[in-house]
Amino acid sequence: MSIAEYVMIIHGNEIMEPEELAQLGSVFDETWAAVSGNVGEGSAEQRTSLAIILLRLANLRQLGPDQMKASALRIFRAESTFGCRATFLAE
Repeated sequence: MSIAEYVMIIHGNEIMEPEELAQLGSVFDETWAAVSGNVGEGSAEQRTSLAIILLRLANLRQLGPDQMKASALRIFRAESTFGCRATFLAE
């Protein structure tokens, strides 16, 4: 087995274990379900934007799943409302 089967490398040197990645997938699904009623099925761009927000929050390694979901919802809605990206999460 290769290392790719055990971990996911994000942005070069940040690593997520399979369990973390599975949890992040669940958080994404829950968060998308919470916003998809307002944005419809949504475009791939909107789903990608949400995924990027969640990846950056996950990389902080300071938030639990519920806190990540709540933070991602606030950021996503702010970006949608004001038409801007959350620069405080930028690399």
